[in-house]
Amino acid sequence: MASVLAVLWIIQIANWADHYQLTLDYGIRPRDITSLPNIFSAPFLHFSWAHIEGNSGPLFIFGFLAAYRGVKKFVFVTILVVLTSGLTAWIAEPAKHRRRRGQRSGVRLLRLHHGPGILRPAPD
Repeated sequence: MASVLAVLWIIQIANWADHYQLTLDYGIRPRDITSLPNIFSAPFLHFSWAHIEGNSGPLFIFGFLAAYRGVKKFVFVTILVVLTSGLTAWIAEPAKHRRRRGQRSGVRLLRLHHGPGILRPAPD
């Protein structure tokens, strides 16, 4: 998870240096069909330092918990959360909204749904 966070922070520095143009270009624009593919790039973009700071701790903790069961499970959970939260933002957010949220909440919901079972290592 440390490497994932490092990549997110490097992207944030580049985004900030470019006046958040990456977020404007590759973020989700609700109900704009041309931005629908951006549901895959938007999770890596943050629109402020407070946004990435607020997401980093929970992402590290809950991402680690999701990855604890194995890489396959982590990849599956990540893709599921990116798709569901991205489509939800694309459908339900106000039209001027360009931020992206949901991954942290999605991982938390999966943790609640699976209960303690998600903490157990995958069977060999």
